[in-house]
Amino acid sequence: GTEKDFERLQRIARGRPIFITHICGNGQVLSHMVNQIEVFVRHLYLRGIENPFVVILNPDKFVNEALVQMYGRKLWLIDSRYPHLRKRLINMREWLVSVKSPIAVDIDPYNPRPHVVNYWAPQMKCWIEGATTLEFSPVETRKGDDLFSDLGFSADDEFICLGIRESSYYDSVSSLGKYKPFYWMSNIDNFERFDQDNEELGALSIDFHEEISRSQRVEALKTPLENYLPMAEKLAENGTYVVRMGLSIDNAIPTKTNKKVIDYARKFRSDFGDILLSAKCKFAIAGGTGSQWISCAFGRPVVNTDMYLPNNTFLNTNPDGFPNLSIPRKYWYIEEKRFLTYSEVFKVFRRYQNDKWCILDGVENIPNTSEEITDVVMEMNSRIDGNWKTTSEDYELQEKYRALHSRKDDAFGSNGLIGTQFLRDNVDLIQ
Repeated sequence: GTEKDFERLQRIARGRPIFITHICGNGQVLSHMVNQIEVFVRHLYLRGIENPFVVILNPDKFVNEALVQMYGRKLWLIDSRYPHLRKRLINMREWLVSVKSPIAVDIDPYNPRPHVVNYWAPQMKCWIEGATTLEFSPVETRKGDDLFSDLGFSADDEFICLGIRESSYYDSVSSLGKYKPFYWMSNIDNFERFDQDNEELGALSIDFHEEISRSQRVEALKTPLENYLPMAEKLAENGTYVVRMGLSIDNAIPTKTNKKVIDYARKFRSDFGDILLSAKCKFAIAGGTGSQWISCAFGRPVVNTDMYLPNNTFLNTNPDGFPNLSIPRKYWYIEEKRFLTYSEVFKVFRRYQNDKWCILDGVENIPNTSEEITDVVMEMNSRIDGNWKTTSEDYELQEKYRALHSRKDDAFGSNGLIGTQFLRDNVDLIQ
């Protein structure tokens, strides 16, 4: 039956090159969906494969229906809403894998260990040179005009999107009491081999055999909304609208906040609105979350704050040349009453994104301050407006920070930048 199903699929494809793949990890997480699909499809186009017939299987339900419709104009997205068809396609893919067919491929061509060995470098070409897979139809454009009218400004007005890490969101996308394995670990079959390759981490290597509970991660990675309000107020005072994004939120924007800071997530949120605003904003701010990927898909610049993956920066994804900016968290070593240097932090990989290990090692995971957040956001605003000046000392600090990364770090080879003022203020930690 599987071979006959494949013959039917070939007839449907009408001569187009066929690829069958699957979302890695939690298919309900929007950032996983966009990042994986965009990189995969752009990778095909950059290889010269025109008009491919792509089937993407999801073990869960895709979280954003508007995004499903937009991608669905070019791809087959099959999730839990089509259990019978999905089962037949999974069987087909397994059969294709067994005969070593190039049709059955991983959605992330750099698996099984993308986030351990120089992950971002191969992706940069896909993001900068590949065209977006997503486009708005005329009907969607008119629908967007109505949304802007409801928000009280137009698409021509300057606005930025702000998304921060919300524990309510991570509760809503998983019905389990435990986090599923990170999508980048989905194809790691031999954990002992993984540990051997990272033996220099010694006792500080995370035990990947043990599941990480949601509460442990949320506690370590909590992102206080109040740290973002001074930045939002400053942008609003300068005439820029700030649109607070989020599928599920923990706290509302205080009523006394400037009226140009709009709590879209609480009052106006829709699947379509999430895509439209992320696509049209001046730039996006992502505080400890993956909300920036939709903006990346449309070539918008991104500021990543509360970067809790210490071995990471954020690669440049926009073709206009504006660098994406990041600022990492800091880690307070209680026993010695000092911050860990970034070379010390890099050596422990992702250990301190888990509250359990922070407590065990006597380390506090410190969120970015309101001053740090404001500085990096205003830097991005100035860069886009053409008012930013980089000194030779600033360039040297960027290079010094980059030099701390080994080839096993996510950020090795990444072209993203760390916030300039953050580097200036933390020179003693860049060692």
